[in-house]
Amino acid sequence: MKTADLPETVAELKQLVLSLAEENKLLKERLYGRKSEKRSREEETQARLFNEAEANQGDDQKINQEKPPEKTKVNSYERNKPGRKKLPQDLPRKEIIHDLPEEEKQCACGHRMSQIGSVKTEKLTIIPEQAIVETHIRYKYACRHCEGASDETRGAVKIAPAPPSLIPKSIATPGLLAYIITRKYVDGIPLYRLEKIFERIGIDISRAAMCNWVIKLQSRLNRLVKLLFSETRDGPLVGIDETIVQVLNEAGKSAISKSYMWVARLVKGEKKAVFFRYRPTRKAAFTKRLLRNYRGVVQTDDFTGYKYLDDENNIIHAGCWAHVRRKFFDLLKSSSKGKIANIGLNIIGKLYAIEAIAREENLSPAELSKLRKEKSTPIVAEFKAFLDEKATKTPPKSPLGKAVFYAVNNWPKLLRFLDNGEIPIDNNLVENAIRPFVIGRKNWLFSDTAKGARASATLYTLIESAKLNGQEPYWYLRAVFEKLPESKTDKDLLKLMPWNLKIQPVN
Repeated sequence: MKTADLPETVAELKQLVLSLAEENKLLKERLYGRKSEKRSREEETQARLFNEAEANQGDDQKINQEKPPEKTKVNSYERNKPGRKKLPQDLPRKEIIHDLPEEEKQCACGHRMSQIGSVKTEKLTIIPEQAIVETHIRYKYACRHCEGASDETRGAVKIAPAPPSLIPKSIATPGLLAYIITRKYVDGIPLYRLEKIFERIGIDISRAAMCNWVIKLQSRLNRLVKLLFSETRDGPLVGIDETIVQVLNEAGKSAISKSYMWVARLVKGEKKAVFFRYRPTRKAAFTKRLLRNYRGVVQTDDFTGYKYLDDENNIIHAGCWAHVRRKFFDLLKSSSKGKIANIGLNIIGKLYAIEAIAREENLSPAELSKLRKEKSTPIVAEFKAFLDEKATKTPPKSPLGKAVFYAVNNWPKLLRFLDNGEIPIDNNLVENAIRPFVIGRKNWLFSDTAKGARASATLYTLIESAKLNGQEPYWYLRAVFEKLPESKTDKDLLKLMPWNLKIQPVN
């Protein structure tokens, strides 16, 4: 190395040390710090201070002055009164009478007091899981006049048919299966813990038996899930995301290798679905099959596996502002560039404030598009000027550079929401749908086999689609499990779609 090259090498090493230190700080924040991207009141106050001209001393352009958000009229709406909410009216109620002793019903004047009313107070009690054994009795019939007759003339013995069962020759009823699936996939309770819960109420249901039921359900529900997908696939919007899942026993892969759970959120008018699919790799082949012949908007993050969507003629590839915001939030937590991070977060915050107004007003897509063009477009232009000014002075691999260039590199996709009210500002609805899987994964950690991972994908599809259409998961699953054995045609299965099925919970 030449002596003349030493200053440049030292500068590069200093930058590397600084970058590694900031990455280490960010990792610690992710492990031990606050997970929410919402800023505290103190941080918001500091952000407003940092947004003054002094924040960019030495910069040529002072474009980062925060403008107070314009006031927008919001239609009045009813607010909930403060205090405890009333208990649901459909819960069973048991009256407990509290009366005065007879001697206290005597007035001081000597006459007996009369009841003039009562004071009612509602309290809540919980009865632990109650198990009920369904004893199915099938009557048999034979002709007594045929007794002693020959086999040729004797009438056959008849017996009432057994009710159709989702899992024949098992003790599993629709209610039991719905309970197990809800506890595992909604509440995140692993099957080995469910085994212990059953033991506490005196029931022996092994983890192996429950695993077997889950696997069998996948094959019985497969046709229903395919129909759910086909009913919503042609909608104007698809949001896609993926997350890691570990599968211990899979051919050709080690136990510690990564596999993926892909999630697509589909909307077609009033029909909404969340489609989970397990894949052993993160290759784009899955999304290409998923979106074959699709025409409409696809919203994703910046994963390279989605890059091919930019070149698809029939697809509008939309970006995600939440990921842009997350980069600046990470910068705020890990770097000395907190003042600059707050400037970016403040501008993005104004965009989200407009989206909040739209939700409160319950605007139609056309009305939302008009509002965005009027209010959001100038804010987006302000943010672009901020990015352009920083991009000229910031190394791309520095923490600030990663935040700035993430937005710069995705800029055309980030503009798509301005012209189309059908497109959300971010892909958070898909991330919200995938969150129950992520929370559950923290409890059960991994899938034993690929077959188990595929079964989980099927069940998560039904559960999250039910929730998206306003159904309570347990009652929806129970109704589906009751009706599915008798549903033979696609017409029958369409009645089980979460937007079609009318459910009456049983007390």
